[in-house]
Formats: sequence, structure tokens, C-alpha cells
Amino acid sequence: MDMSLSSGNLSPLVSVIIPTYNGGDWLLDTISSCLDQHGVSLEVIVVDDASSDDTPERVASAYPQVRLIQQASNSGSGAAGRNTGLELSRGRYVKFLDHDDRLEPGSLSLEVAAAEKHQADMVMSRWGDVRTDAQGEPMEASRRAFIPPEPERLLEAILLGEKVPYTAGVLYRRSFIADQLWNSQLTINDDFDWFCRNALRTERIIRLDHVSYYWRLHPRSIQGSQQFNAQAFVESVLIHNQIYSDIVVTLSDQQRLTAHFRRLLAAQLYRDLRVLARFAPARCWRTLRRIQELQPGFQPDAALEANRWFRMVSAWFSLKGSLRLYRWLLLLPDQFRFRGGQIRYFQA
Repeated sequence: MDMSLSSGNLSPLVSVIIPTYNGGDWLLDTISSCLDQHGVSLEVIVVDDASSDDTPERVASAYPQVRLIQQASNSGSGAAGRNTGLELSRGRYVKFLDHDDRLEPGSLSLEVAAAEKHQADMVMSRWGDVRTDAQGEPMEASRRAFIPPEPERLLEAILLGEKVPYTAGVLYRRSFIADQLWNSQLTINDDFDWFCRNALRTERIIRLDHVSYYWRLHPRSIQGSQQFNAQAFVESVLIHNQIYSDIVVTLSDQQRLTAHFRRLLAAQLYRDLRVLARFAPARCWRTLRRIQELQPGFQPDAALEANRWFRMVSAWFSLKGSLRLYRWLLLLPDQFRFRGGQIRYFQA
């Protein structure tokens, strides 16, 4: 059966939800990649976050079959739009896209077939990114594809900080996520937070070996234009810290917080702690307490702390005492430091 847009009282098989702000040509191309899918009925829901340009008008003109929802005011978060779209969705399955993603041909039919066969709550696929030129055409030499972890070791991969699928890399069963909300307080890493929270709630997860979509990197995208200044860097670390702290609570509630997982979580929180102690010292003590609860007497090894001097000091004075000196390590070779208000990375 060829793909068709659902209409009337017919429920679509897949709801594709796309939040946007000033999406322009990128959004139109993303919608086109959805409508070019075959083998599934679908609805495309675009949630416009009060764009300041003519994006809504262009969508309505080019694709009148798309459900266009216009927010009255800008939320500053794609998560808010995803929550709106999820509430309005009718499909058995849900795919979340950003407005600069592009589905690969045949992706949805493959993912739906696998979900139906295995009764999966989450179907992970390979995903990729590709840089575009000034005209928006992909530069093939820049194309990369990533492989999600095997489902049986997904939790360990998350705790090790390995790369897991971004927003569009997973097809979700709507009944599984219908009562879940994206965290609209997060301006970055909301997709990582969403993925982790749901991955920890089910074992019905499968992995496919096809590339579901490509994220198009361009000067207007976050990845394409972001310069890591101090504020953005610390904000990212704080969000990362909160996500892993929430994982500690979830695994504890599920009685899955093994000694091995405690070690992995303590290591992730230490990576955050070394940044917070340097750049946001008032925010580091809660994280230190979490680490000590996970691993009493925790001491960083060479894999976590490259600075030999600090490892020696922390072993002598305890981690808590030595952290009071940590911000002064700007005077020593380290993995990062402030230069002209920005974070610059270098090897000692």
C-alpha cells in the first residue's frame, strides 16, 4: 500500500511531529522528505513557535495537507512544540523531527514493520549528519553515519557517555509515551533527556541497521553556528549533570543501581564536577555529595583526571578539600581553560 496522508476519522499509522522557528526552506524540505515516504499512512504536524518570518504562510501554501499549529508566543524551546504535537497526535507510532532533519527514503515503513513484528516500544535506527553548502545542498564528503548501541547494553552505553540516537533516530509507540512530557525548560540536550527517560522505562527496544535520517548542519543550525562561550558551556554541563543525577534516582527506584553502575555514574558526575568546580563553584557541592553517596571515598584515576598534581592533592586532602583549590588549576596545563571569554580545548 502506498503512503497516504490520513484524513477524516481515519487514524494514521505514524504521526510525524516537527517543531519549528523560522524554518523556511529547511522546514519545507523536511516536510517533503516525510511526504515522500511510502508504505505507511501518516500525519505531519508542524508546530510553529511564533516565527518572526513567513514560515507559517509558506507551509500553509506549499503543503495544505499538513496540520499547522501556530503558537501565540515564542517558548524558546523545541520541547514545548513536541509536547503540543504529541498531545494532538493520532498515530499508532510517533516520530519527532527537527526542522533541519531529512528522512531517508523508506525509513518509516521499515521502522513500523519492525515495531509491529517485535511489539517494540522504541525502534532505534542509524542516523547521520551532513554539512550543506550556501545553497543548502549536502556536501557528500562531510556525510557521517552513527550506529546506536545494542539494546542489551543500552543502559551501560548511556552510563559510559556513548553516543545514543538524537531526536529523529527513534520511532516510538504512542501508547508508550502518551503520558510523558518533554522537558521544555531545557534549551539544549532535551533530546538526550527524553531518550534516557524512556529507554529506562522499557526493555522492548530494538535496533535496525538502516540510516533513518540526516541532520543537515548549516550556518543557522545550532551545531553549525554555535561558538562555545563560557555561559553556553556551563549551561550544557549543568543540564548533563541533572540528567545523570535523575538517572541515579531512577535506577535506585528500580533497584538496578548495581556497584558497576554506581562506578559509571560517579565517573560521569565527576566529569561535570571538575567543570563546575572551576567555572561555577557554588553549584558543585551537591554533585560532590551525589558522587560520595555513589562511591564513598571516590578518587579520580588518570582516565578521569589528567592532572597528576590534582590526583595527588585529592588523595591527600580528600576530594572535597582539594576541590576548593581546583579553580586555581587555570595556572597549570589542563584540558580546557578560558581564553578571551571562550572555552578553548587543547592537550597538555
